Amino acid sequence: MSDETEGGIFGGIFDKPHTEGIKEEHLAFNDPEEFVEEKTEVYAPADLALPFGEYFRGLRKEQRITLREFCLRSGADIGNVSKMERGLAKPPLKQHLQEKYFDALNLDIGERVEFMDRAAIAAGRIPADLVDCRADLLLMFDRLREAK
Repeated sequence: MSDETEGGIFGGIFDKPHTEGIKEEHLAFNDPEEFVEEKTEVYAPADLALPFGEYFRGLRKEQRITLREFCLRSGADIGNVSKMERGLAKPPLKQHLQEKYFDALNLDIGERVEFMDRAAIAAGRIPADLVDCRADLLLMFDRLREAK
């Protein structure tokens, strides 16, 4: 097949526009002679309505890190991380554990703050750096209740 044929040497598979959304298509090269199309769910971290486990799984999959690889990098128990991703266990709240997760996921400072905030909220806690803002928090709680 020559480059002049329709779709070039790859039959047009790279001509598809990338679309944003929950499902993302990518190609896996299992055999150099064939392309296998796979679908994986990738969540945008900015989706604030996601439960923590789905948010975490999205971070991990965005970086194409398997559950096993994440656990090897972080030293976390694969069973506990799997339960957390499925919403059956709470996220880590201890700083030393979160640091291991941050490093395993290669999170930048902004992503680390978001991770800590989401972990605290998932555990029913106020993020530690905001506890001293009691007056502002009480005002915010009142406004949120009024808006319901």
